[in-house]
Amino acid sequence: MKYNFLKIVLLSITITGFLSCKKNNLVVDKDPVVAERARFLINPLINTYYVRSTGNAYKIPVSVTTVSNVDRQIQFTYTSLRAASGVQYTAPATLTMKAGQVIDTLSFSGLFAGYPTGRRDTVKVKITSNDGYVKATGYSDSVTLYLTKYCDVVLSALSGTFANTKEYTSASSTAVNYGPYTTTVINLVATGATTATCTFTNLFDDGWAPINGTLDWTDPANFKVVILSQSIGKSYGGQPAFVKTSSTPASTFSSCDGSFTLRLDITNAAGTILSASTGANSGYQIVLNR
Repeated sequence: MKYNFLKIVLLSITITGFLSCKKNNLVVDKDPVVAERARFLINPLINTYYVRSTGNAYKIPVSVTTVSNVDRQIQFTYTSLRAASGVQYTAPATLTMKAGQVIDTLSFSGLFAGYPTGRRDTVKVKITSNDGYVKATGYSDSVTLYLTKYCDVVLSALSGTFANTKEYTSASSTAVNYGPYTTTVINLVATGATTATCTFTNLFDDGWAPINGTLDWTDPANFKVVILSQSIGKSYGGQPAFVKTSSTPASTFSSCDGSFTLRLDITNAAGTILSASTGANSGYQIVLNR
């Protein structure tokens, strides 16, 4: 009985001491303060942005860690080796997060006129931590955009006469091996939302039969032309000749400037390159321009 009484006394002292400590320790008694921070809600943080003539903007969601009953300002910086604000892109310096909101959107707009065919730029977008603005989290506080021009594929714009067709000994060659001369692209027929068939005439300027191919622009970063092995209706070195697109590098086309870049293998029936008879090594390049 005496032992139980001592236990009760000690427990009372412990509880009283704890309450007294908590009452007099304001730091312990209060919930921890959560610092307000901003970050991008996008994954991955590196993305390709296709700049279209329709003026499509790239939307980047931005969030803050706490709710507030007043508006808050988030500030951004944009850095690039070549791209200039007002020439290649436009984007706001600040974003207002409205009271009660924790998510909003930064609208980054590429300028179509600032992108000739083949130009690509990298722009890094970063949340700053300057005074008067919501500070960055230290993670997910920057986004990198690869900007490149994209033109919608219009089959009628890719058909017709190409009077400035030139040949190069390889995909890496810049010296014209033959040309210019005239080729045509006909019979463009859509076979899907991003595929079509077509026919090339007068490739190689040596009396070839019309050559059938397919176009595929499913991947906006990888427009492809595929020509499966087929007879050209001629013989070289005493052997019936065939043509197909090389596996590496791939053949391509541009919907922006309406050109075709074909890398071809001219072979015999067994698939052996007829370079000695044609002067065309594997990957022989024919570029069709207007």
